[in-house]
Amino acid sequence: MVTTPVKKICVPELEGYFGSKGGNGVYQQIISLIPPHKILVVPFLGHCAIVRNIAPADILIGVDAAEHVICAWKNYLVQDLIYTYRDEGSHLCLIKKEQTLGNLPETILLFRDDALHFLSNILPGLILTYVDTPEQIVIYQDPPYPLLSRRSRRNIYEYEMTDTQHSQLLSINERMTANILISTYDNVLYEKKLRQWNEHSFMAATRRGKAEELVYYNYGLDTGKLHDYRFLGKNFKDRERIRLKIKRWASNLGKLEPRERMAIFSELEKYN
Repeated sequence: MVTTPVKKICVPELEGYFGSKGGNGVYQQIISLIPPHKILVVPFLGHCAIVRNIAPADILIGVDAAEHVICAWKNYLVQDLIYTYRDEGSHLCLIKKEQTLGNLPETILLFRDDALHFLSNILPGLILTYVDTPEQIVIYQDPPYPLLSRRSRRNIYEYEMTDTQHSQLLSINERMTANILISTYDNVLYEKKLRQWNEHSFMAATRRGKAEELVYYNYGLDTGKLHDYRFLGKNFKDRERIRLKIKRWASNLGKLEPRERMAIFSELEKYN
């Protein structure tokens, strides 16, 4: 059972970060697509609302090309969430001091690196170090939106990406076997390269009004298994309906004679 975070996770230096997915109903939609995992990898860390809201995995690997992003996360985690850290040259390794503190994993690895370089050259070695199978890893990618997909064509990020770099990123993803999600706006390049992937779309509030957010993912959801079920639903009203249904059914099951309750659980195992 996922416990409620002790405190709201928010890195003050990164508040208002463009594309953080912290808008109303945005991170909820994405988290409700993420399968169970031991390691969450976020190659475009920013002020990622997925990281700040999803139930913790065993290990979080955060990557960003911008030094101020990595420094902001390190400072926040060390000062406010009481992590201890060591500099391992290529990255920072942070270990949580207190089990009950916050909604983040026990171990966090922070890399200041370009996502293309990290995914191609660093991540394969980490996979071999930490997990038995690639299915135990989820990679959530939120790269800068392709310029042609934005209402404003001006540069916003410290490290923008050209169409060539977007194409390289997608080619790297096609070769990987982990469970991968990629957020973007509607654009021809992603549509063409990821036409074999599953797609989920929803409307999200932006600084310039509503925009259609797309999430491509390379796995199925047929089993219904998610890493975190708290945000299931199309919108707030739907999420509340599901929450109340779960509460009602759980309450009814709790009132049953124990053997009868276990008989129902046994029957439900057939659907897992």
